[in-house]
Order: sequence, then C-alpha cells, then structure tokens
Amino acid sequence: MSKVLITYYTHTGNTKVMAEIISANHASNPIPLKGRFPHDKPTLLSHIQMMLKNAHLDRSGPGRTPIYL
Repeated sequence: MSKVLITYYTHTGNTKVMAEIISANHASNPIPLKGRFPHDKPTLLSHIQMMLKNAHLDRSGPGRTPIYL
C-alpha cells in the first residue's frame, strides 16, 4: 500500500498547473483525493504524508473519510 501512496505523493508533488480540479476519489482508491490546484496542493500532500507516516490504512477500508465528504 505504501508504494501506491508514494506514487500519489510523487505525482501530486510534480503536478504543476495553473488551475485544475483533481479528483481521485473512486471507492477503489486507497485514499480518496480531491482538490483544486494549485490551491489545495499543500493540503493533499500533507494528507498523503500523514497517511504514510501514521500507517492509517488497513485492509478493511480505504482510510479515513476525506474532509470534503
């Protein structure tokens, strides 16, 4: 699971757009992500870092409910 989160973190960190809505909130994703770039980029990166650091993911679910739900 951490490989997926590291990939999310890398792609989110490397995304450079002026105005874009990112939505990766399908039920099959290990963590639902949704935000506006570049405004929400730091929040998304922080959320992914927290999940990696604290190992909040488990096999029974995708993790905590995102703030926007």
